[in-house]
Amino acid sequence: ARLLLFSSVILSLALIGIWSRPSGAFAALWPANAVMLVWLAKSGLSLSPLHYLCAALSFVTADLITGASVANALLLACGNLLSVGTGLVFLNLYRSGTINLSERTSVFQVLLLALIGANAGGLLGMVAWPKMFGGTFHEGYFYWAGTDFVNYIAFLPLLFAMPASRIELIRSLRRDLSQTKVLPTITTLLMCGLPVWTDNPNALTFPLLGLLWCAFTYSVFVTALLTLLYCLFALLQISRIFDQGTPDFSGWADLMLVRVSVSSIALAPIVISAYIHSTRTHVA
Repeated sequence: ARLLLFSSVILSLALIGIWSRPSGAFAALWPANAVMLVWLAKSGLSLSPLHYLCAALSFVTADLITGASVANALLLACGNLLSVGTGLVFLNLYRSGTINLSERTSVFQVLLLALIGANAGGLLGMVAWPKMFGGTFHEGYFYWAGTDFVNYIAFLPLLFAMPASRIELIRSLRRDLSQTKVLPTITTLLMCGLPVWTDNPNALTFPLLGLLWCAFTYSVFVTALLTLLYCLFALLQISRIFDQGTPDFSGWADLMLVRVSVSSIALAPIVISAYIHSTRTHVA
């Protein structure tokens, strides 16, 4: 039953990712790799061949459902598995299988994990991009690695910070998002209206001011949750602006640079929150 649940989740997330693809490019959102990585890491199944096989079938099925050829579906699945597998090897060798976001340096460990996994996936991108979109090898590496990095940065902090039980999760949300503490969240949401109103990708940095306030107010988990929601909003907004043919983007390279920049900057609130709570723990 757990294996079926795992396969169903990966398939559903892969379909969501494919839905987010701009025309002629890799997906803007791809949560499947991050979820698979943390799922296997936390459950001690990093070396489970059966889970890798089920994930491969889920990736291939998602691409076939949405019209990809068998060859392209297999190629994309191999890239995803290489990215996740390399990240899990790093965790097992360096961090004993997982990352505790209550530690001061934990966010930088997440950053290193994202870089390692993304660059491993980029090796398959060198093959997939020319075959699927007619580009060059270095474009394929840059676009795949950039897309993987952005999505790892968006999803990994939340997944590692998520409480172990449902009761702890609900308690954390109720405590941090109570009526007396909800103002930073409302402020961040209101700031998200500016980039929608202006259709300018540069305005996407304004909500980060609200997220910094959240970092000083909420737990690491809730800060990571709000940061993830911001990243999802920013990535979709960037893709929408790009599809409109705005002069802010001269090509795919500009699109990827903005994606990577926004996601990297969004780590700042999580870094601050992790440092604050680590300091409180040491003082206590």
